[in-house]
Amino acid sequence: MRRTLPILALIAAGLFGPVSAARAQDGAFNDAETRRLQRGELVTRVREERRGNLLLIGGTSFQVVNAPADTVWRAIRDTRAYRHYLPQVDRVRVVGAAGQTETVRISHRQGPLEAAYHLRLTFSDNLKTAQFRVDPARDNDIREGWGYLRVQPYGRNRSMVTWAILADVGSGIAVGLMRAEIREWILQVPRLMRDYLGWARRRYEQ
Repeated sequence: MRRTLPILALIAAGLFGPVSAARAQDGAFNDAETRRLQRGELVTRVREERRGNLLLIGGTSFQVVNAPADTVWRAIRDTRAYRHYLPQVDRVRVVGAAGQTETVRISHRQGPLEAAYHLRLTFSDNLKTAQFRVDPARDNDIREGWGYLRVQPYGRNRSMVTWAILADVGSGIAVGLMRAEIREWILQVPRLMRDYLGWARRRYEQ
């Protein structure tokens, strides 16, 4: 039986649940956040809430990327590339596709620990937004998760990547001990995407 790797499972669960809930933290940046973005730093807004029997953690994070929005969006549509900017991903496999929706199985591994789950992603090319949720009809090593990933123009030849997530990774002892670390890691995806496009940008340019 596979042992759940809570940190990695959470990260990949990254964008879950009713998107409106995650988007509640979008909005104008304060002066400190604006300075951080201009310096190329990640801006995070942590969130934790209980909803029914779910203990959801996550929030929203923002990162300026040195690539046009169209280029970044093509990378987001390339689901097999998720292994490059979701931490410790061992494998990403498309298991279903219909129209603008794909279901992918994401597996994380670190040493003897492994966590896997299925995400159902719906893409909007007009809005350059990918909404996703853990697919409850398939086997998953996390309880629930939802959110979105969005890219918007930000000045000349730059983009703003927004990542939102709420996820319940379970209530095991390991999760309880590592919850603070999970909260930190779960919002790092836009920064990792920036790093990925730093060397892979050309493959998405037209």
